Amino acid sequence: MSISRATNVIAFPARKRAWLVRILYREPTYELNSGPRREPYCWTYRITAETEDRAIAQALEEFRLMERHSSVGWVRVITGTEVSPAPPQPVPDRDR
Repeated sequence: MSISRATNVIAFPARKRAWLVRILYREPTYELNSGPRREPYCWTYRITAETEDRAIAQALEEFRLMERHSSVGWVRVITGTEVSPAPPQPVPDRDR
C-alpha cells in the first residue's frame, strides 16, 4: 500500500486471483508422420496473477519450460490461448 501526499489517495496493490489458462498448440513435425489432427493439442495451467494478461504470460513461460524439458524432438506451435477465472478449490477437511 502506498499513500500519495499530493492527492491523499491510497493505492492498494492489485489483488491476485486464480485463472485457468488453456494453451492450444500444434506439433507440425509429428503430424507430418502421423497425419493431421482435427483439433489442436491443449495444455491447461492454473495460474495466480493480477490480470488475465499476466496469467497468460506466466502460462506461456511455464509451457516453454515444459517444452524445453520434453524428451521429444518436434516443434510445438502455439495457435491460441483461452483464459477464464478459475473455480474455487475445495478447502481440505482438517478434522481427518
